[in-house]
Amino acid sequence: RMRISFNSVWFQQDGAAPHIAQPVMTELRRKFSNKLISRNSTFRWPPRSPDLTAPDFFLWGYCKQEVYKAKPTNLNELRPSTRETIATIPVSTFQAVMNNF
Repeated sequence: RMRISFNSVWFQQDGAAPHIAQPVMTELRRKFSNKLISRNSTFRWPPRSPDLTAPDFFLWGYCKQEVYKAKPTNLNELRPSTRETIATIPVSTFQAVMNNF
């Protein structure tokens, strides 16, 4: 199982009011330090910035299509299916998505 260090991850969120509430922002700053893109953060970004939201246009739709083929009925079935779906997407597919975005 691959582990990702939060030191190497940038976190982007939209500017919805619940997402930028003080307790939420405090926790996000603690977890992601200066790699947070949000309203009221050091790095502000429009919520629909096309160069950062390719997952909105590809990944989530693709995952939903693939994961729900098995018709999961609870989170214990949904989580591993989602992880497996993402893990098996070829790097070349992600590269093509970004190149054509």
